[in-house]
Amino acid sequence: MRKFTITFLVLILSLTTLSLNMSYEELSDDLSMIVNEEEISSELFKAQTDMINILSSVKQTNELFFQTLTNTATGLELLNSYNKRVAINFSGKVLFIQFVESKGISLGRENLKENITNQFDEIINNSGISADDVSTYLNSKGFNTKEAYLDLQYYNALYERAIQLYYQSKSSEYDISDEEIKNEYNKNQDSYVKPPQSEISIIRFEDSEEASLTYKKITEGYYNFEDVYEEKKKEENADNITIDLNVEGNQYVNIVKNNAPGYISKPQNVGENEWILIKILSKSPERKLSIDEAKNQIIFNLRDRKAKDYFDTILPKEFEKFKEESKVVLNKKLFY
Repeated sequence: MRKFTITFLVLILSLTTLSLNMSYEELSDDLSMIVNEEEISSELFKAQTDMINILSSVKQTNELFFQTLTNTATGLELLNSYNKRVAINFSGKVLFIQFVESKGISLGRENLKENITNQFDEIINNSGISADDVSTYLNSKGFNTKEAYLDLQYYNALYERAIQLYYQSKSSEYDISDEEIKNEYNKNQDSYVKPPQSEISIIRFEDSEEASLTYKKITEGYYNFEDVYEEKKKEENADNITIDLNVEGNQYVNIVKNNAPGYISKPQNVGENEWILIKILSKSPERKLSIDEAKNQIIFNLRDRKAKDYFDTILPKEFEKFKEESKVVLNKKLFY
């Protein structure tokens, strides 16, 4: 995920610093802006500003400042400037989404919107929350309608998807030669290692008594760990997994590091109504990978560098050109 974090930050900087081809026109009251031909609702824009929560917080903490903001020309100009900045940032996101689509990359808009809507409805239906309570909750978060909330989630998800798919598209364009692979391996051999690993068996239980009784009978020879594992496997309560022993905070690492293959742990409480037994099957030390073993990782790393260089140096220029050729119209009823 490192590459996505880097490119996301690069794009945020680009969106907030590059100029937009903006104009102000009288649009219908239900529209806040039109980005090229894409219409953005007023409710969505209001939710994006989070103005309801901002003003509510100001009113609670500093009544005088609240009155200045809402009842003086200087305060209203400050709020208007803030709204314009939000509009610039949001329209920049929409433009980047359109920019990626202009490259022939499908973002699956319809499916994404449908999935977000279905997930929201499923959560609400499963929770048993009434429609009035849902509305009250959304209003407290600055959303006057369910549609505005879903639209904001949709555009945020669409923007992140655009970044990821465009990165993947650019990265896959780069052909990596055998010579590049060899040079990278020779320069950074210490980076291409297989970490110390361990394969373990895990058996899960829903209560501590069953876990403790099973552990007791295994250690006393009445049960065989493998037989219990196979029975629990049928219930999908047993797995074999491989863990990286360099990963800090892994709930299994300390147990495995301090014991030898064949060791069976005492019951471990790892969550509500979940206890486990662990058996160490094998352990292997860290070792350097051969160039053939490391080849796929080398190719990935080299493509990642080339893609990052593109995002850092070339993309801002291409996106700036796209923005210059685009048209953003703000509803002048909302921006004075």
